Amino acid sequence: MPLSTPTSPARHSGYETLEDAAEAYGTFHGRVVPDVDERTRGSSKLWRSFGLATLFLVLASYMLLQSYYEPSNHQEKEITSATSPSAAPEPIQKSQNEFTTLSHKHEERDGLSKLESKFLKRVDTTEIRNFHGAYASVPHPAGSHQDYKTALFTAEQFESFGIKAEIVEYYSLLSLPVHRKLSILSPPEAVRQLNLTEESVPGDACTSNEDALPPYLGYSDSGNVTAAVVYVNYARPVDFQWLKDNNITLEGKIALVRYGGNFRGLKVMLAEQHGMAGVLIYSDPLDDGYGQGPVYPEGPWRPEGSFQRGSVQYNSISGGDPLTPGFPSLPGEPYLSKEECKTIPHIPTLPLSYGQARYILESLGGKKAPDVWQGALDLENGGYFVGDDEATVLNLDVAMDNSIGPIWDVVGTIEGTEEPDQMVIIGNHRDAWVCGAIDPSSGSAVMLEIARGLGELLKGGWKPR
Repeated sequence: MPLSTPTSPARHSGYETLEDAAEAYGTFHGRVVPDVDERTRGSSKLWRSFGLATLFLVLASYMLLQSYYEPSNHQEKEITSATSPSAAPEPIQKSQNEFTTLSHKHEERDGLSKLESKFLKRVDTTEIRNFHGAYASVPHPAGSHQDYKTALFTAEQFESFGIKAEIVEYYSLLSLPVHRKLSILSPPEAVRQLNLTEESVPGDACTSNEDALPPYLGYSDSGNVTAAVVYVNYARPVDFQWLKDNNITLEGKIALVRYGGNFRGLKVMLAEQHGMAGVLIYSDPLDDGYGQGPVYPEGPWRPEGSFQRGSVQYNSISGGDPLTPGFPSLPGEPYLSKEECKTIPHIPTLPLSYGQARYILESLGGKKAPDVWQGALDLENGGYFVGDDEATVLNLDVAMDNSIGPIWDVVGTIEGTEEPDQMVIIGNHRDAWVCGAIDPSSGSAVMLEIARGLGELLKGGWKPR
């Protein structure tokens, strides 16, 4: 996705981001990527886990348990009587005995400390809704201009809460689709090109936003593969073992896999380890669709034209930037080459809707899949088959742009007074391939409300240890 401006204004949000705020928190360098050497280094025991947008609030988790603020009755009334969610707390005069050490035995009847109760009473769902609207109004993929705007917004909110903020730019491997095509070549009665465009939902503008990334799997390799397809259920070790025990050839085949049972990256990793040439992952309605209940927009479950996007990085080996495990993703650091990287696929992959996966499943023959492999689709061929007769042949054609680009971590810091070297990190990623109302924006909105609550305690005189 090119760096772009939004196609529609932010909705459901009372917040605006100043374009010149970059001067205060960092500079948007998204149009120029500095030279980064890709050179090999030995493996490291320390794996760096990065968030595309991470809040670092430096405080000990036990600070709220061990730091205790007890205002006078008059001050308590000032704090709890505020009615406006955005109203600043009244200034509080500290007395000599205002802060005391709190142990677990000093609890109120509800099991919470008084400080914790004060914090929770300030949580405001209206604020969370406004934060959520600011994040989830438009698509904001990692490295895009919209992603940078959400970084500025986050930093501005931290500063408004009284929390020191900065934006740190890193250069990691980003993944965007260039070309995607999937066709059934045989049997003759099943020949067709499958539709890889996600259906829009009336009333949901995000599903028709032209800046939304199309369905794809992050870190997929490029490739053009023509091969027979094998149904592999959830692509767990036990599923591959069943196929091997039944003398079903996997090498050189395309795997058709359903979501569930394990992480999508593990599905691809296991398929690659078994010599398979490509992977298709679809959401079966038994697991995520009408087999569970009403589908969106009538209910929460996936409709037949929806695709589950996501990364297929091999996170069980290493998370974070695939090219800099254990190192910051900065120019001058040693980067692995993509060919040497062991944590991303070296075969092409695509997600499918169950509306499109149906055409492949209905064309499969050979052995009948075990009962526990059967899904909820009512198929014309009488159920789910493995495809070991090799009658169903697909052409999977994927071109990816897996290149190094900028991302921005937002760092908000609250310094401790007695143990500043002890840290608790509270964070959430910001980027979203579409609008990201659930993942990640629900978490980002709650994260900001936590920061706002801590900021109000700070303004009232509280300090972490």
